[in-house]
This record gives sequence, C-alpha cells and structure tokens, in this order.
Amino acid sequence: MTKRYLRYALAVIFFANFLSYLDRQVVSALEHQLKHDLHLTTAEFGYVGSAFTIGYMVFAPIVGF
Repeated sequence: MTKRYLRYALAVIFFANFLSYLDRQVVSALEHQLKHDLHLTTAEFGYVGSAFTIGYMVFAPIVGF
C-alpha cells in the first residue's frame, strides 16, 4: 500500500467517524428550537432524546452491516 492510499483511507475513516458523532449531537443542539416549535416540556424533550438514542442504537448495527 502506498502512503497516499493510507492517507486517503485515514481521511475516509476520520470523516465517517466525525459524521457519526455529529448526527448524534443534532438533537441536543436543537433543543431550544424543537421545544419551542413543538411546544414540548423539558420531560417531553427528554423522551424525544431517549427515543432518538434507542432508535440509533437499534438501527446502527443494521446500517453497519
């Protein structure tokens, strides 16, 4: 393998991992806007976050396969 290929592979893995972490943070980053737009209480927003996390946990192995 050439150094160029290894750098390319590292960049692909880095950006895939970066996007993986980024999509998990979107719900938290939009907390105030989602609570306002959807008229959610703090507890209800907690349920949304939990549902997102559980959905992510369930479907991540399927998507990964």
